[in-house]
Amino acid sequence: MGIMIFDTSYLIEHPDAINRLTGNLVVPAIVLKQLDGLKNSEKEDVAHKARAASNAIIEAQRSGRLTISVDYNKVDMLDNNADNVILGTAAKLKETYTEVILMTTDVNMTTAAESMGIGVEGKSDRRKKQHETTMVVIFFVLIVIAITTGSFVLFGITFIGMIFVSILCGRRTSQSAKQRTGGDMVNDPGYISCEGNIYNHPSMFEK
Repeated sequence: MGIMIFDTSYLIEHPDAINRLTGNLVVPAIVLKQLDGLKNSEKEDVAHKARAASNAIIEAQRSGRLTISVDYNKVDMLDNNADNVILGTAAKLKETYTEVILMTTDVNMTTAAESMGIGVEGKSDRRKKQHETTMVVIFFVLIVIAITTGSFVLFGITFIGMIFVSILCGRRTSQSAKQRTGGDMVNDPGYISCEGNIYNHPSMFEK
C-alpha cells in the first residue's frame, strides 16, 4: 500500500494536490510550521498558496484522509534542518512500508531521497511541463510556417506529430506513476493515486 509524504515546496507549487489525491496521505508536522510562516509572506502568490494548502490539509485531516506525522529518523544529508526532518519522516515510514513516495520539487531532497531508496515525484512533473511547453512552441511555429507558405503537407505532418507526441507523453506519465506506486491516476495525469485508507497516526496504517 502506498504512502505519500508532502514536502512544503510541492504544496506551494501544487496547493490543490491534497484535494486531488486519494490514499494514505502524510504531512510532516514541520511542513505545517513552514506553511504557517509562508501565509504571511510578502509575496502575495506564495501567501495565497500557503493558505490554500493549509486549508486543504485541515479538511483532509478532518475527513480522515490525511495524517500529520511527528515521527521521523534523524537524517543529516541536507543543509536545512526542516528538509532533514521531512526526509527523516519518509525514511521512518520506509522502515514499515514498501511503497513510500515523497512529493517534492526540491532538487537536493530528490537526490537524497532516491539515494535512500525512497520514491520521489514532483521534479518530473515540472520537467514534463517544460518539455510540453517547448513542443507546443515548436509545433506552433511549424503551423505558422505551413499556413504562410501554403504547405498543406507540412501542416498535415505537424498536426499528426502533435497527436503522436500527446499520446506518447500521456502513456509515459501513466506508466511511470503506476510503476512507482502501483496505483491509478486521479483526475489529472500529473497526479498519482495510491488506493487505501488513512488512520490517525502513521503507526496505525495497514501494511
